[in-house]
Amino acid sequence: MTIETMLSTLSPSMRALPRFSALAESLLTQVLDLYTLAESIPAAFSLENAASLQLDALASSLGLSRSDTAAGPEADDETFRSFIRAKLALWRWDGSNEQIPAILSEAFPDTPITYTDNCDMTVTVSGAADLPAAPESLLTVPAGVRLILE
Repeated sequence: MTIETMLSTLSPSMRALPRFSALAESLLTQVLDLYTLAESIPAAFSLENAASLQLDALASSLGLSRSDTAAGPEADDETFRSFIRAKLALWRWDGSNEQIPAILSEAFPDTPITYTDNCDMTVTVSGAADLPAAPESLLTVPAGVRLILE
């Protein structure tokens, strides 16, 4: 929306008044600036676009911090973003074995990971070497089940 479009909604008699038109244009410019700013906020704090302090603020609102990652507080933005993505996927997991492949592919789109229930109180995870944190913190395993990393 432009200022001209907004001003065109004024009646012709109001547009003929120069001081009123100038005041309306001044006010509408401020409204348009606020509207543009408000539109930019969601993109600035999206997981995919946030960087540095914005990413830290987003993670903090979820109860996460860079020190939770394998790289510790020095984790770069991409590693930290992967960690946050993995935690979000894990929190949406319903605990069923059927949902594990979808959750793993969503959490780690660039890392092929397989998760196999051995039906003997052990779970084997393959391809977890490049995870952004300890596999135990990103792959929930039921109590009493042993996690085998390959």
